[in-house]
Amino acid sequence: MTAAEVVAADYLDGVPIELRDKQGTLKVAKKTTGGGAYGFGPSDTAMPTLVPYIVNPVVNRTQSAIPLHRAIASLPVTGISNQDFQVRGWPAIIQISNARPGTLVVISKAALAGANPPPQVGPGAAGSAADIYSAVTGLDGKVDIPVPYGSYNITCWKPPQGPGSYTRTPTAGSNLLLGGPFNPATNHPVTASAANVCP
Repeated sequence: MTAAEVVAADYLDGVPIELRDKQGTLKVAKKTTGGGAYGFGPSDTAMPTLVPYIVNPVVNRTQSAIPLHRAIASLPVTGISNQDFQVRGWPAIIQISNARPGTLVVISKAALAGANPPPQVGPGAAGSAADIYSAVTGLDGKVDIPVPYGSYNITCWKPPQGPGSYTRTPTAGSNLLLGGPFNPATNHPVTASAANVCP
């Protein structure tokens, strides 16, 4: 199981895989492990061998499997393993840490212009909001932000320590997140207090 967006093989662990009979009844489900690997056999399915089955990955609504499923004409006695699938849209995870609790973190493909306020996204927003991802850090100063494969910038709005208004960092533009492009199914730790992030 690999990510479709990456030219070199980027193996995906944790992708649910289903084995169904020819009527579409779910017989067993597993998740890929150990570099995108999985397998089904008589010992874990308690099903007859030498009959047809269908294998398909289970993806979210913003993802797609390539191909959608694979038909197994006859499940061999030795079982099957690693039918080749790709998943488009499996996210990379940018893990923000060491930020002030309540910090608004905005991850964007392009640098954000202007000082304040944060960009409006959603209905009525000017331009495309498709390449902007945001989250607010918790009391521990951490947050995970899932993003598609690619390179990104970061901009933060830190809450005041007392009365006052939020502080934008950097004061204009955005800082490029080092280490990109960020690959799917990989965690990318980012220390928010670093000089090149959101000091």
